[in-house]
Amino acid sequence: MHKIEEYGIFGALNYKNFRPPLHQPILSQCLKNQAFNLALDVGCGVGHSSIGLSHFCKRVTGYDISKYMLKHVIKHEKITYTSTKPIIEYDLLCFFGSLNYVTESDVIGFIKNLTINGKIICCDFKINYNPILKILKINPSEKGYNYQKNLNDYNLNLKLIESKSSSFEFECDSIQLSHLMLTEPNIKKLISKKNVGQKKLSQILLKELNDELPSKRIKISSKGYCMLYNNRT
Repeated sequence: MHKIEEYGIFGALNYKNFRPPLHQPILSQCLKNQAFNLALDVGCGVGHSSIGLSHFCKRVTGYDISKYMLKHVIKHEKITYTSTKPIIEYDLLCFFGSLNYVTESDVIGFIKNLTINGKIICCDFKINYNPILKILKINPSEKGYNYQKNLNDYNLNLKLIESKSSSFEFECDSIQLSHLMLTEPNIKKLISKKNVGQKKLSQILLKELNDELPSKRIKISSKGYCMLYNNRT
């Protein structure tokens, strides 16, 4: 689940204001043309992954413990958001960028409400900020985050159906890029050494991007990861 100390009100707003359009394409890598009745999206944040899941599911329940995230969710007719762990049966269980924040015990608890032949999908993406960081002349420390974390290390009696990793590219402007960069704790920490408030921090980063970037639209490369499991071997 999202660490609340990392994802406060400004973090939630950055998530809402811009996330790259990668959720549905990454999910499609493994789900293809499959259809589901109900998905549980664990660690849904403001709802980008839940919206991605809505293309494959009749209904989606987005679950997150962060009140800041849930206050700024993106409303959708197929999606219900909650901060209470749902006691319902679902045929798709999703961890999109949230598996690093839950324990094995948590995962086992979520699987208990998965249908016998239900599926579990674990996804994430890693954005290549290096060209931007080089232009800005900043060198943040490694994030210490496992983008390819999956369920293979757990003794869960699951069957791996498919594993995919693909390269993606998207475009954004400097405002969107500033929102994106400030969701990365290691980048935000380095910029925060300027000792200013959160709002001022966003303004400083945006000015630096506008001053240094060669064009108004920036192409960003990324790597997407997806693993699909069956509930029974």
